[in-house]
Amino acid sequence: MGDLAAYGLDFDAIQEATGFVPLDGWFDVAITQTGVVNGNLQLQYQIATGPHQGLTLKDSCTLSHPAGQGILKAICIACGFTKIPADSNMLVGKRLRVLSTPGTFEGSDGSQIPFNKIKRRGARPAANHQQQAPHTKQQQPKMEDDVPF
Repeated sequence: MGDLAAYGLDFDAIQEATGFVPLDGWFDVAITQTGVVNGNLQLQYQIATGPHQGLTLKDSCTLSHPAGQGILKAICIACGFTKIPADSNMLVGKRLRVLSTPGTFEGSDGSQIPFNKIKRRGARPAANHQQQAPHTKQQQPKMEDDVPF
């Protein structure tokens, strides 16, 4: 039994939850919690910058499945690891970028429940890195006449 009275909560002063916030795009995040439950690595991220700073995203991967292992490897690479850490808590505090897309899943009562799905994970750009246009070959100018040289 949990004792709520010990917290001195004032019902009238508490703001209601704002509900689901759809997050669509790349976000700079910090890993705030990790854990392994029934063979699934579960991670919690907190958005570190921008207008959604402070909001949380959740991610998971099945450690016994090749796709899940690929997700873990992508997270480790993005966080600067060159091998899988011995303990998932070694990921806590590390920063990376994640691509989030809003989606829904069907609840047990048949209702559609919104959630933010992590689609990709990657390294954060270096602080002094400047975006450069991709290197392309210069095209030869097209000759408009048929004069041989």
